[in-house]
Amino acid sequence: MIHKLVLILSAYVVSSAYAQSTQVVRWSVDGRHEAEFVSVGEQGVTLKLGSDDLPTIIPWYDLRELTNNQVITNDWKKINLDAWRAHARLNRGDYSGAARLYQQLSQIYLWKVGPESADVAVGLSRTTLDRGDRVDAVLPFLGWSVALGTSNYEDSSPVDGIDIQFGLLVDLPPIFVGDDFDIQLEPIPNGQAVSQRAKILHAIYKLAHDADSRTDEELRDDLVSINSQVQQQGRRDPGVIFTIEMLNAVHHPDLQKRNASRAALKRRVRTNPDSWIEVWARLGIGASLISEKDTKSNELGAIELIHIVVRLAHESPALALLSSQMVNEYLIKTNREQWGQSIMLQVKENSMNSDVINEKESTVHE
Repeated sequence: MIHKLVLILSAYVVSSAYAQSTQVVRWSVDGRHEAEFVSVGEQGVTLKLGSDDLPTIIPWYDLRELTNNQVITNDWKKINLDAWRAHARLNRGDYSGAARLYQQLSQIYLWKVGPESADVAVGLSRTTLDRGDRVDAVLPFLGWSVALGTSNYEDSSPVDGIDIQFGLLVDLPPIFVGDDFDIQLEPIPNGQAVSQRAKILHAIYKLAHDADSRTDEELRDDLVSINSQVQQQGRRDPGVIFTIEMLNAVHHPDLQKRNASRAALKRRVRTNPDSWIEVWARLGIGASLISEKDTKSNELGAIELIHIVVRLAHESPALALLSSQMVNEYLIKTNREQWGQSIMLQVKENSMNSDVINEKESTVHE
């Protein structure tokens, strides 16, 4: 059924042979607006709004009503309904309800260019993260970068869960622990739409996930390869630079490089207090120090991670939980299991209380 629908959607794009007046109502904008119908396709309905000369794609998740909509067949209406439901459920915190719909939509939209593809990619990555699966959240996040096409992520509209300045999913640092290593990070698909940035970020996440299975020489070669790709990109990318700092701090085989990257992360802590950037930086420092061979560094690393749990959990409950997992693993190794379990229990209780509050405050209804 899905395969048949993909074929229908790929082939069936309706364009008007003449200017057709219509009115559009969007979920994101108040009121009813005059427009001229241009076309309908996978990514939504293309219209000329008001006096605009250039057409605008209204993605399916944002389309509430369109008059003179005979061109919107039942197949499109089903996509429209599912896309809106997925988006609305995610916005109100119903991650499990949104996850099923985004998973279905991803079979059509992931790794394609357009605003509906962007929403599906972000939605799938966030709902995957919500169930604690950091590894499987990587590819759909990279799918968001692909969905932007030739546009720079800095120019895209604000997206919940993503920092547009850095082009990063704030709950997905290149840090993996515990059960993450039981899941393989799948290769990024080949295709013209896959950007160089997506390939670089995939290489960073892949190396962060597989580093423990690499020799020092292999790590050096992989890091050289990543840096070469960054130079070929031809532009300064703050998100890529940040993730490389994290990667080097934790996994670079040379102590001097690890120290330099930790110093860079400490500067981020000082200049970006009380933000997701501070959380990431402290997480990188903590993971780095806790992996060193001397006890003093390990203890300092544990303190950095506990700092996230105690002071910065409100910035990212998910990363507070990740920090507590790393601290727990370390405390178990040093025969302080009771302390580790106490920290994890506190984070989970705080997270559950936050979920209850968010659901009560939700005002989005289907």
